[in-house]
Amino acid sequence: MIAPLTACTQELPHTVHEDSAGALAPTSRPASLPVTGNAVNGYLPSVQPGNLRPIGNAAVPFALYVNQIHSHLHPIFADTFLASLDRLPRSHPMNDLDLLAGLELVISGQDGSVVRRGLFHPSGVGAFDMNSLAAVDRASPFGPPPAEILSPDGNVYLYWEFRRDAMACSPLYAHPFILKAAP
Repeated sequence: MIAPLTACTQELPHTVHEDSAGALAPTSRPASLPVTGNAVNGYLPSVQPGNLRPIGNAAVPFALYVNQIHSHLHPIFADTFLASLDRLPRSHPMNDLDLLAGLELVISGQDGSVVRRGLFHPSGVGAFDMNSLAAVDRASPFGPPPAEILSPDGNVYLYWEFRRDAMACSPLYAHPFILKAAP
């Protein structure tokens, strides 16, 4: 199944619709995504308002690549890490089903390796955040991405939400971007 794409313009939207010209346009933005590129814990995201272009015809290749990434991430994050948390008491902070760590992923257009990754939305539980980052590191490389989804610097840009609830690392919470110019 191809996951729907959920971002494409400067407003960092959660859902998109097609405008009268057939281009993807935002309809809303989840509270977890930043509106500006402010530094969090010293990490300044590469995705910045004003430097984004619509995904347009790259929507299907992006969706396919997001699913490819998810096939690498899910066994490490959900099947291994989240499953291990079930051994902890329900009252443990890592078993708070509202935990959400938002990561920015910058992926090489050459081989799918992680060029840069950082936390733009901390969960409030450092161990959860660190395990989210570690899952990305262990899952990489993701394979070469399609040329249609590359930004001008040759990289792929995604925001990905890692959750403690049943959605875990679902592609529904992967937000793809194409930059207008290198960050």
